[in-house]
Amino acid sequence: AYAKTALKITDAQTKQWNAVADVIRKQAKDRDAKIAAMRAKFEADKGHEAEPGPGREFDMIEGMERRQKMMTERAAALGELIAAAKPLYATLSDEQKQMANHLLMRGMDGDHGHRGGWGGHGPGGHGPGPDGQGPGPGEPPPR
Repeated sequence: AYAKTALKITDAQTKQWNAVADVIRKQAKDRDAKIAAMRAKFEADKGHEAEPGPGREFDMIEGMERRQKMMTERAAALGELIAAAKPLYATLSDEQKQMANHLLMRGMDGDHGHRGGWGGHGPGGHGPGPDGQGPGPGEPPPR
């Protein structure tokens, strides 16, 4: 809702906006489910740790494969967002594009790119201040 207001989405742009918002909501729901599953697994494994030894040591190949899987999933999610965002971006005025560029880059910098897509709003996210310009309250100035 914040990004929609900041971008001044018109009635004519609502269909394209909704497509982007739907992707962002779906991806957030998927992330939340994945985090809940990891927490449940962690809780279920508590107290069942095996003694250190073979099989419990760090496995470099498994670590690289886990990282590859995560990167592949993130690339697919980004592709899904790009596919939804392109039609919207094409309808934006120059002023709206400037704001969209600001919102998107603020949402993707640092470790906040996974927390809310356009605007990075959500837990720990960033976005412009209430006036739609510059950092929000308590945020550091842009780099």
